[in-house]
Amino acid sequence: FLARFDQPTDIAHHPTHTLAFVAARGTNNVLVLNTAAADPMRWPIADIAVGAGPRAIAFAPNGDTAYVLCGEGFEVHAIDLKPLLAAASALDVPTDANLLPTMKPMLLGSTAKVSYGSDPLPAGAQLGRKIFHFARNPRLSASGRFDCATCHFEGMEDKTVWFIAEGPRQTPALAGRLHDTAPYNWLGTKIKLSDNVQNTTARMGGAGLMPAELESLGAFLVQGLVPPPNPNVDPNGLTELQLAGKAIFNDAKSECTTCHVPGSLTDGAQHDVGTATDVEKKVAVATGKPAPIYNTPSLRGLFYTAPYLHDGSAKTLADALKKTATTMGHTDHLSPSQLDALVAYLKTL
Repeated sequence: FLARFDQPTDIAHHPTHTLAFVAARGTNNVLVLNTAAADPMRWPIADIAVGAGPRAIAFAPNGDTAYVLCGEGFEVHAIDLKPLLAAASALDVPTDANLLPTMKPMLLGSTAKVSYGSDPLPAGAQLGRKIFHFARNPRLSASGRFDCATCHFEGMEDKTVWFIAEGPRQTPALAGRLHDTAPYNWLGTKIKLSDNVQNTTARMGGAGLMPAELESLGAFLVQGLVPPPNPNVDPNGLTELQLAGKAIFNDAKSECTTCHVPGSLTDGAQHDVGTATDVEKKVAVATGKPAPIYNTPSLRGLFYTAPYLHDGSAKTLADALKKTATTMGHTDHLSPSQLDALVAYLKTL
């Protein structure tokens, strides 16, 4: 089941049959599941190939045709469902959830398509969008089940902490946070975005992207990933609380702007703020290397990137500030109300 699709984006139930249609953006297909089964995910009865980036599904009133919106190809695909419905009607579904289906999934494709618009993305970034979202590229991942968007869905993050050889690493958000913020990754070891991408593909077992793929993917990461709208920003300006927080942020006593400089909100340097975990310290002792120190992350988009710190150990911004009160600038002198004000301002960045 998992090998058949990546990034489910929509699910729609058929109007007359016990069938659920699941659009998968990462594999450019629609998987059809038998909802009469005790465990529908063990009963994929059809796999329908459609255009690039399926995002939504709808049915004709009589249920004979499905329509799939393909957001990357800017097309709507129509699928004739009559052969599938005939086969599904003849299925004898057992009630035992441990039994597997007796038929192999039917392989179908779209029977018609129509274009509804042109691609607004710059030509140099269009290939990058496909690479970012397509899970079947062996140069990106070895298993054919992962792509960039598997963890960075819509350019954001999966809120997961992964354990690699060096220690825990939280998935970082990307949308709106990459322009002029080099070096990249938690340790700041890659000056070029393309080099950091290749480092990630190697971790996923990919053979490595071609130069043209790397260039286009880099363009998409910077130009094509749009951050979500910030609910903390009022078009009329900062609130009284946010203005108080801004004053604290810019106060020399707090030292926030020493590392989070105006503009990119990072100085691009590594600093020891005391957040290395016990695991990382043990690895350092075992290998004879110093404990890791981390690159200053940009503060852009803090409102949507919780949890915080490289190991995701701070659930809120207030937790992050308290945990590093004397090592990441100085916030130990702030009262609870002042800390609230600072957090309120940080969420506007």
